[in-house]
Amino acid sequence: MRVLYAVSALYVAVLSAVSAFWYLTNPIFMPYHAIALGSAWEHLSTGHQVLHLGLMRVVGAGFLCVSLAVIVLAWRDLFKKDHWAGILAGTVAMITYGVGLYANLVIASQTGAIPPWQGTASGLVAAIILTGLAFTRTMGATHKA
Repeated sequence: MRVLYAVSALYVAVLSAVSAFWYLTNPIFMPYHAIALGSAWEHLSTGHQVLHLGLMRVVGAGFLCVSLAVIVLAWRDLFKKDHWAGILAGTVAMITYGVGLYANLVIASQTGAIPPWQGTASGLVAAIILTGLAFTRTMGATHKA
C-alpha cells in the first residue's frame, strides 16, 4: 500500500510539473484552444493573445503549486508520519484535477474542441487514490495509538 501511495503521489507531482512547464513556457495557445475559439492564434488581436497567455501562465502556476505541494506533503506523510499531510496532498490535487476535468468536459461539450481531458482524468484518479490511501494510513495510525 505504501508503494501505491508513493506512486500515486509521484504521478500527480510529475503530471502537474509537466503541465506547469507546458503552460508556463508555451508561446501560443494549444490547438484545441483555436478550435474552441474558432480562430487561429495569428488571427487574434494582440490583446486577446496577451489575455490567453496570461491565463495560461496562471494555470501553469497552479499546476506548479500542486506539484510542489504534493511532493512536500506526501514526503511529510511518508517519512515524518504526519498523516494529515497526505490527506491534504490528495485534497489539493483532487480539487485541481476535478475542476480541470469539469472545465475540459464543458469545453468539449460546448465547442467541439477536444481538450486533454484524459490526462486530467488520470490526474484526478491518482489524486483520489492518494487521498484514499492517505485517509487509510491516518485511520490505521489512529487505531494503533
